[in-house]
Amino acid sequence: MLPAASNSFVAGLVIGLAVVGGGSLLAFGTMRQRMSRTRLVKPDGEYPEDVVELLPALTNLDASSRKSLAGILANPGKARKAIDLIDTLAPDSGTPSDQPEEPTRE
Repeated sequence: MLPAASNSFVAGLVIGLAVVGGGSLLAFGTMRQRMSRTRLVKPDGEYPEDVVELLPALTNLDASSRKSLAGILANPGKARKAIDLIDTLAPDSGTPSDQPEEPTRE
């Protein structure tokens, strides 16, 4: 009876090691894939200050939004049309002199 009990113990140990090993491979693979997507690259060249100020806002976008934005910006004509549409939906605050005066209720 002793050999049967030890065989069950060994089989359970092998199954447990397979589960732990598979889980760790999955975790490390996912972490490596995530790190490779968010690799930091220093841009070469000079850029206007307003472009550099947009970088923090761009990094807050998720990957699919950045991919969509890159597709829009790849075609300057499409980009201008998209930006015009966005401006009509949500105009920026601008300066106080640029904003029309609000009508007063009497």
